[in-house]
Amino acid sequence: MKLTRIKKKKYLAECGNKCPYCRSANIVGHRTQTDSSSAWQKVTCSDCGKEWNDVYTLVDIEEI
Repeated sequence: MKLTRIKKKKYLAECGNKCPYCRSANIVGHRTQTDSSSAWQKVTCSDCGKEWNDVYTLVDIEEI
């Protein structure tokens, strides 16, 4: 099953809470990885076995 643009948009709109392939909420996020300009996280669906990367963008900074 191919991940279509529509399925990607729905996954992003739902903040990545369900598998974009089978819609299961049984997904596992692995360790976040970074390089000098980006960050990503491998995610696996425990129900259908599909894997994908969530790609992150820096959008803000907060003082602590």
